[in-house]
Amino acid sequence: NVGPGTFFRLEDTRSMKMDYGLVRAIISKAGPRNQLKVRTASAVMGVRGTDFVVESVGATNQTALTLIRGSVSLQPEGVAVAKEVKTGETALAEVAKPPETYRTSQVELKRALVLTEKTDQAPATEPVTESIKQLEAQAKATTVEDIVGYASNPEEKERLQKAAEKAPDAAALNAAVVRMRVARAPEESPRSELIREEFKKIAPEAAKPVEKNEFDRYFDTP
Repeated sequence: NVGPGTFFRLEDTRSMKMDYGLVRAIISKAGPRNQLKVRTASAVMGVRGTDFVVESVGATNQTALTLIRGSVSLQPEGVAVAKEVKTGETALAEVAKPPETYRTSQVELKRALVLTEKTDQAPATEPVTESIKQLEAQAKATTVEDIVGYASNPEEKERLQKAAEKAPDAAALNAAVVRMRVARAPEESPRSELIREEFKKIAPEAAKPVEKNEFDRYFDTP
């Protein structure tokens, strides 16, 4: 999922160069990109199968990496040792500085969801539409396997399986996972106030704190 105003290149199946913008990527551990390297102006990331959001701010050359599930190795340019960023964490990277890691806030997760949500597709011919349906089904099956495999406890696994049954496609299922993370995330982080100010312009409702029972309400909805 690609946010607006983003410029990146897939150089091959295992290499991505991102100049600026925001991308949410879901990499299957069993897929062809399970050794993916993501490069920005300030850092390189090693992906082994995960759901993550990476943002490259062109004006400051700062890289922000958020892990929704899994883990990613993050190494700023000019720093000898990589940092392992894990589920529920965000790391900020700048050239020649050790990355700063903290728990991802509610508003950061909601921003990632808003900026990478699925958009409407233009009408397509019947063969193309059928091909898209097949790819969607394959994507959902892979996503279900990946999400359930990362469940932290039996209760979460059961809820994720129920979400998988209700979700019409992989995009809806991945949105449900972000909602789960939002409900359990802290309200404040080093970037939360900055992002709230941004959200006042693009998505005012997303700037509000989340009630802790939102996750339960989501799954209790018929």
